[in-house]
Amino acid sequence: MGQETVKVTVSHSELAEYNIEPGTINGDNINTHMFFVNVFSEIKRKFAVELKGMHLYLEVFTIMEDTTIIYISLMNEPEDLDEEKYTYIYFSDRLEELAAAAGEICTMQPDISFESKFYISDEGYFLVIKSEFAVFRTNHAIGSGDYCAEYIEEHFRVIEEENAVGKLAKLLS
Repeated sequence: MGQETVKVTVSHSELAEYNIEPGTINGDNINTHMFFVNVFSEIKRKFAVELKGMHLYLEVFTIMEDTTIIYISLMNEPEDLDEEKYTYIYFSDRLEELAAAAGEICTMQPDISFESKFYISDEGYFLVIKSEFAVFRTNHAIGSGDYCAEYIEEHFRVIEEENAVGKLAKLLS
C-alpha cells in the first residue's frame, strides 16, 4: 500500500490452517505467532522488507464471510531508547470532561514537565500525555479509547501540539 504499510488479505481457511478462529488473533498464542512468522517471511520474500525487530502496528478486520484483512504499519522508533516514557491517553466524547481531567492533572502535578497533545476524531477528543514519571491519575472516569498513541498521531487531527493539558485546563477556569 505504501512505504510504511502492507495490506495482507487472508481467507478464513488459511487462518484455520493455524487453528486461528476469525476475529481471535491473539499475540500470546503460539499459532498466531507462527502465522505472523510466515506472513513476515512472505513480505520479506516479495518486497525485500525485513520486519524482524521493527515496531509494528497491526489492524485486523474481518470482512465478508470468509476474508480477514490485516494492515501492518511501521511505527516510528522511540526517540531515545535509554529514556523510558510513560504514555497516558485520555478519551471523551465531551470536551468538558477532558478539560476537567486536564485541570486535575495540572493541580496534582504542577512541577512535572511532560509533553501533551490534543486530538479530535469522529469519535471524540483525545489527550495524549508523555512523561518520564508514572503519576497521571485522575478521579475522572475517562477511558483511553481503543487506540494507541501512535495510531492517534497518524490518523486523527491534532488540535494543540504544545502544552495541551495546560490549555485545556484553562477552558474551565
